[in-house]
Amino acid sequence: MRGIGAKGGMLAATRKEIASSPIGSSPVASPGASGQSGARLARARPRRVLLVEDEDMVRKVLTRMLMARGFEVQAACSGTEAMALFAAPAGGDFDLLVTDLMMPEGGGLMVARQLSERLPNLRVLFVSGYSSAETDGWEPQHYRFLTKPFGSSELARMIDDLFDEDTL
Repeated sequence: MRGIGAKGGMLAATRKEIASSPIGSSPVASPGASGQSGARLARARPRRVLLVEDEDMVRKVLTRMLMARGFEVQAACSGTEAMALFAAPAGGDFDLLVTDLMMPEGGGLMVARQLSERLPNLRVLFVSGYSSAETDGWEPQHYRFLTKPFGSSELARMIDDLFDEDTL
């Protein structure tokens, strides 16, 4: 099975999968700019992603996948570190939060709630080896849930779906 796994799972996204995934195909194009929906405007800057994942290998693979497709990525290993990155002078204006739900030192749900209050257009992609029920019924305005293990094409599809919403 190919994909990014949960704890103890296999990390087997190939370089070909990373390079061929459609997410953020260029720094000035919207993710999913392969003509899937309506007209798209060129962006003045790459979309900024805050990635929060406590497993080092998963965080590194996800960072590479996102950066290879033109996203600017800030990575954190905990909710506490993510909030510190957000509060830093160069932090703040994120377009997408990709976060594991279950982590020590502040989980992904806490980060998503706090950032969504400050960034109403923030897209949120929860990734977890557990079920989506862990969101306790709270759902940010723009969110998707991706269950581990997953491959680069599934990640790309979820991100495309988030940015295809008409509420940019």
